Amino acid sequence: MKTRNDIQQEVTLIASNLEDIIPIRYQEANRTKSFNINGGTPAAILYLSVLDALFPDAGYDVQAHNYATSMILEYKHTPNIGIGLFGGTTLLAWCLQSISRGGSRYQGAIRELESRIVFQARQQLTFLSNVNAPISSEYYDVISGLSGVVLYGMRFRSDGLRLISRQICSRFCELLATSNFHAFGSLSATSGQDSVAQKTTTDYGYAHGILGVLMSCILSDVNHDNNMEPFAAIRQLVDISNHSRNYILPYSSSDYTETVSNGRYAWCYGNMPFYFLSLMLKPVDPIIAESLLNAAIAPLKVNTSQVHDLGVIGLVDNSICHGRAGIVLGLHPYLSHKDSRPIRDQLLEEIDCSVANPIDSGFLEGDLGTLAVRVALEYTDSIAHLPAFFPFVSPTLWEGI
Repeated sequence: MKTRNDIQQEVTLIASNLEDIIPIRYQEANRTKSFNINGGTPAAILYLSVLDALFPDAGYDVQAHNYATSMILEYKHTPNIGIGLFGGTTLLAWCLQSISRGGSRYQGAIRELESRIVFQARQQLTFLSNVNAPISSEYYDVISGLSGVVLYGMRFRSDGLRLISRQICSRFCELLATSNFHAFGSLSATSGQDSVAQKTTTDYGYAHGILGVLMSCILSDVNHDNNMEPFAAIRQLVDISNHSRNYILPYSSSDYTETVSNGRYAWCYGNMPFYFLSLMLKPVDPIIAESLLNAAIAPLKVNTSQVHDLGVIGLVDNSICHGRAGIVLGLHPYLSHKDSRPIRDQLLEEIDCSVANPIDSGFLEGDLGTLAVRVALEYTDSIAHLPAFFPFVSPTLWEGI
C-alpha cells in the first residue's frame, strides 16, 4: 500500500498538470464537456475542491476558480442544459458549493443556478402530473432527475429549493400511494426500442432507481405531512430482499433468479445505499440495519487471492460509481472498525496497484474521483463532510444534518 506521502505527491502532480488533462476552455466541438462530470470541467472542480479542503493554503481554490469561471461563462452561452445532479444545472451548483468554503463564496452564482433549478423542476413536475405511469427514470432518478435535485437541496440546506423539494416528494408519495413501485419505470424505459415488459420494470437501484426516490422523500420535509409511503416502501423492499439470495435486492422487479443477485455491491446499484436507507427509518430497526450492513460487507470478506476479480460481485473498476472507491467511501465509518480493517486495506491496495496516472479523467466513473477519495482517506476522518462526496455517503453523516 502507498504511503501518505506518496499519495499526496501523486495528487499534487496531477493537479499541477490538470490543464493538460482537462482544459480550462474547450474548443467548439467539445463545449458540452464544460458540464460533464466524467472528464469535463466539473470533474476538475470537484477534484480540486477535495484538495482545497485538505490543503487550504496550497492555492487549489484559485485553480478551481479558473475552472468555475469558465464553466459559468459557458453556461451563460448554453443555458438550456438539463437539471441533473450529474450533468445539468444541479451539477453546476454542486460544483460551486464544493469550492465555496462552507458557503462563503459564489453565493450570487449559486442563487442564480438554484432559481433556474426551481424553474426546471416545476416544468418537470407539470410533466409528471400529466403523464401516465410508469415514468422514465430520467425524470425522477438521482443521476438526471428530480431525486438528485432534492438530495442537493437537503445537503446544502437551500432555502430556495425547500418548497420545490417538498412538492417533488409529495408527487412521489402520490405515485407510491396509487401505483406503488410500478409508477417508476426503469432506465430502459427511456428507450423507445424497449419492450413493454422492460418499460414497466422497476429498477431497485439507487442512482437510477427506486432507492434514490425513497431517500429523497425521507430527507425532504414531506414526512411532516404524515406521508408514510416511503417508510412502507422501504419495509416492502426489505421483505423482497429477505426472499432473495443472501438478503440482496435483485436488480429490478423482473429479476428474482440467483444469477442476478450477485452484482449489487457498487454504489449505483449496491446494497450499500439500501443500508443507508435503513438508517432513515423512524425508529431505526437495528436488526434490519445490521442485516443490510452485513449484506453490503459480506462479499468483500473473501480470501485475498480471490479479491482481484471483484467484477464477480459487481465491482468492475476503481471508480466511485461502479468500483472500489465508492465502497471504501460509503462504508468508511464501518470499514474503519478493527474487524473490517483488512477489507479496507485490501481495497486500498487494489486501488494503489492499478491507479498510477489518471487514465480516465472522470470524477464519478474515472480516476480523478478515485484519487480524491484516496487522498481524503489519508488526511481527514470526516470524509463524509466533504461536499464533493455527499451523494455517495449516508446522509446521517452529512455535516450539519
